[in-house]
Amino acid sequence: MTDEAESPYLTLFEDSPVSLWEEDFSQLKTYLDTLKASGVSDFRTYFCEDLDEVLKCAELVQVVRVNRATLQLQGVEDENLLLGSLRNILVEDAYDLFRNEIIALAKGENKFKQVVELETVTGDSRHILLQLSVPEESRESLNRVIVSMMDITESTRARKAFERERMAFQMIAETALEPTYTQATSNRIISGLVEILGYDLGTLRLYDEGSQVLRLHAVVGIPEGARSEVPLDDQDYLAAYVARTKSPIFESDIESGSIPEPRRAVIEGMGIQSLIFWPLLGANEELLGVLNIAARKKKSLTDQDRNLFQTMAGMLSTVLARYLAQDALRTSEERFRLLAENAKDVIWTIDLDFKFTYISPACEEVLGYSPEELMGEDVGSLMPQETVEIAEAVLAEALALEDEVGKDGYEAPPLELELLRRDGTRIWAEISRAFLRDNKDKPVGILGIARDITERKKTERKLEEALATAAFYNDLMAHDISNLQQGIMSSMELMLESGKLHEQLETLAKSALAQTQRGAKLVTNVKKLAALGEKSELAPIDPHVALTEAIEMVHDSYPSLNIKINTNFSMDQYSVLADEFLVDVFYNLLHNSVRMDTNDVVVIDVVTEDSEGDRFLTIKVQDRGPGISDTLKKAILARFGDREKRGTGLGLTLVRRIMHRYGGRIWVEDRVQGDYRQGTSMVMMLPKTSA
Repeated sequence: MTDEAESPYLTLFEDSPVSLWEEDFSQLKTYLDTLKASGVSDFRTYFCEDLDEVLKCAELVQVVRVNRATLQLQGVEDENLLLGSLRNILVEDAYDLFRNEIIALAKGENKFKQVVELETVTGDSRHILLQLSVPEESRESLNRVIVSMMDITESTRARKAFERERMAFQMIAETALEPTYTQATSNRIISGLVEILGYDLGTLRLYDEGSQVLRLHAVVGIPEGARSEVPLDDQDYLAAYVARTKSPIFESDIESGSIPEPRRAVIEGMGIQSLIFWPLLGANEELLGVLNIAARKKKSLTDQDRNLFQTMAGMLSTVLARYLAQDALRTSEERFRLLAENAKDVIWTIDLDFKFTYISPACEEVLGYSPEELMGEDVGSLMPQETVEIAEAVLAEALALEDEVGKDGYEAPPLELELLRRDGTRIWAEISRAFLRDNKDKPVGILGIARDITERKKTERKLEEALATAAFYNDLMAHDISNLQQGIMSSMELMLESGKLHEQLETLAKSALAQTQRGAKLVTNVKKLAALGEKSELAPIDPHVALTEAIEMVHDSYPSLNIKINTNFSMDQYSVLADEFLVDVFYNLLHNSVRMDTNDVVVIDVVTEDSEGDRFLTIKVQDRGPGISDTLKKAILARFGDREKRGTGLGLTLVRRIMHRYGGRIWVEDRVQGDYRQGTSMVMMLPKTSA
């Protein structure tokens, strides 16, 4: 690249809000070529078996340039700390990531993307969206490779923590609405908590006051099972200790904790490194049981985790008290009210006229009103008019679904709404809710939890702005590259049409033109993949119309070939739920079939059949090319799968992304079952709909 061309590139490079690294992989490319020449073909196995080889490759990669955003992300001021051999700054957490980069490049891939959690040079842990790209002019030597890193740490952590808490609270709240409590209920609770909170095993023991024992009511993650009964005076069991003292155990690291022997040896023998035991107490501090979850790795347990677990345990205690002591229902309700009044989220109930029948004291901090001021008031007084209309529409939809599918057929998703504070400012709240029912299971009101997510929405907005900036740069570069390629193709076509090239130069010119056209198609597919990330409404589409357009495109792409495409369906025969990208699905599958078929006449069959109770339409694109061996079938649609025999590019990745967008499926079969050499059948299932 000339100095004149380099200048705007450097400006974009330095000013990019995304961390950018320019790296030289040319020595690594030479080494990989040496390995290939020595007979290495399975690079994944080769590099997974020998970490020293991975580190050797890191020595061969040179960091040439970094931008200001990279210095900020890494927490350093001097760029020289990052330049030079990649081995000098490659932390242990990044070994697997770098191994995947090597494998991708060894396979001839020019792009790579992965979300990882990495340590920066200063030791901070960050969630990073890493993308590697090899510019076209560097693909032979790999002397210039661009790596971008987008820091998505805060949004990732906030989203995970918020979702974890919401799911846990919702699970226990839904349990409270069930008419009975059984052992299956306990199993569902403990399994849900273990999964939601990211632990490995857990137990729930309920206290039998008559026999003074803790009885096992639910267990998960312990293959050999757990002791069915633990006497309250057992000095070895932690559950008995917690039950006697009514005090929790909160250990993030067993090795440095205070767990006494001999129980410590048993726990370490199970591979447990972190654990929580929490007493379940009734409204009057009476013992109901003991909840326990544990992990086989160290967990960083903070005060926020303790408060979360205390709230969940308190809510579960209230539920248990209600079911296990029906004669103490009033006491149980007081316990629930106590929990609600100490929660930071606003817990509320309204009737079907949108009038408050209860609201917890947290409303004063969140909304600026006291509970007394809001009792009996219309919930619409806390909403802008557009929010009122949304809430009314959601209630109408829920009641309609209630009539249509019953109380078990509809699960209300979380709702994000804007609310008005007393001072007139607006906040964002996530609303989780469920119907309150009478003794005939008819809805009579709504129980809900409102959580202030204003800060999270601000974080999401910043992330959207960053993504929009990245998309702008992607579109800008794709546009410029497309213009350059168009100019090259026009020049090459004029040279070929002139008839003034001798045979050898004409062959080279044709090859160059084909490669440029291939590059133009790659840019087009990249832009389409980016467009697939945007929201779009699906609509009824006639697949025959899309197929017809794709067939015309294939004929235009191969004007000199004798191509015969047969179909067994016609226009207006079927309707599927799709969009304009359905043409690209057909085109890419037909294009691949034509490209791989070396017969004088290329014959392709496109056949349909109904499937899964007529809910889906199955369409098979069957060719008579060389076929795909069984070992490649599973990987053929993978983004970084083996493309040596099926070509390079993004065509099949685009197809897979589009099918996922439609809620459909796609896979590979032999055209003639059991003999892949007779050709390939690409099978896709599309959701059918009424026209």
